[in-house]
Parts: sequence; C-alpha cells; structure tokens
Amino acid sequence: MPKKLTPSILNLVPVREGKGAREAFEDMVSLAQHVDQSDYARYWVAEHHNTTSIASSATRQLIQHILHHTENIRVGSGGVMPFSATGSTSGSAVRRELIC
Repeated sequence: MPKKLTPSILNLVPVREGKGAREAFEDMVSLAQHVDQSDYARYWVAEHHNTTSIASSATRQLIQHILHHTENIRVGSGGVMPFSATGSTSGSAVRRELIC
C-alpha cells in the first residue's frame, strides 16, 4: 500500500520590493495561518544571513511568532552553512506543546 504524501511549505520570508521586514513577517504569518488550516504537515522557515532581501536570520524567534498565531501546524527551520569548514547543516523543529 502506498504511503500518503505529507507536503510541507518552505518559506524564505522574502522582503518584497518596496516593502520592509514588517510586511515580510506579516506575510509569513498569513501564509502560516493558511497552511495551518490545510493538509500540510509542516511549515519550514529557511535560515539565511547577510542579505536585505530575506528576513529569516532569527529563525527561533520567527518559529515562536508563527506558533503564537497558529494552532496545528508543526514548525521548523533549517539551513546549510556553506562557509563553514565542513559545509555542515543545521536545523531545528519545535513541538507546539513545549512552547505554548
């Protein structure tokens, strides 16, 4: 029997042209709330640094903010660190029960 596919969302939290980080965070929450009411399994926030066009460098705070505004979706973050000596990866997933 085939296993059911459980899709997820990956959000870079882009800062769109003519807008600022506040609007990027509002868009992030709006998408998370939409996803929260759907069949998606998880909402991922991609961790990026040193760019003005992406507002997702503080993923722990963004995850907490998303969890505060949603009810069901599992939220996590991850990043690839290409400038490290090993090219390592980093990530975290937060359980709602531990935060709320």
